[in-house]
Amino acid sequence: MIDQLLARGDASWRWAEVSAQGRWWYRQAIFLSLEFLIMKKSVFAVAGIAAASMVLFALPAAAEDTEVTLEVTGGALEITVPTTADLGTWSITGADQTVSVSLGSVSVADLRGGTADYEVQVGMTPLTDTVGGGTLPESLVTYDPGAVNATTGGVTVGTASVITMDNIAQTVFDVSGVNGYNVVSWTPELSVDVPAGVLAGSYEMTFTHSTL
Repeated sequence: MIDQLLARGDASWRWAEVSAQGRWWYRQAIFLSLEFLIMKKSVFAVAGIAAASMVLFALPAAAEDTEVTLEVTGGALEITVPTTADLGTWSITGADQTVSVSLGSVSVADLRGGTADYEVQVGMTPLTDTVGGGTLPESLVTYDPGAVNATTGGVTVGTASVITMDNIAQTVFDVSGVNGYNVVSWTPELSVDVPAGVLAGSYEMTFTHSTL
């Protein structure tokens, strides 16, 4: 366009025209530069608003806590024993005899949910003739617990003792290292020394397992 202006005849007019055109292009350049800067600011402003909106949306409008509680109640030491045991029928021979029987499985389940150790004890009543009323002393009876197994809970079982029965409860073994639920079990054997001079009859005794 500037060349076209120069090709015209009047030089002063041509330079005036060129000068006017130059100013016009200069104003256009400034205008475009300003417009570009305004657009950049707008883009950055929009981006900033978008980022701020994301932060705002990430935060909850309100937050409140609810405290939840759980109560666990403990039970007791529960002992499971056979209901009956039979030593069978024996005849008098004129000599002392020893009769034995497996009492069956006995177990203790610790449902207390605590850490207290405990002991297992056993006691009995005298052998009493249900017909004639005669008795045999508890000392004629031996209680052998055999092997005691801690089947659950990882507790430690102390050395189990063979007990010569008496009229008071005696400790068979102790359990230590208690930390919550645990189970111990064993299968004791009973032996009765029957003297040669025993009176014929039907004798009964009651064994009681307990914990301490």
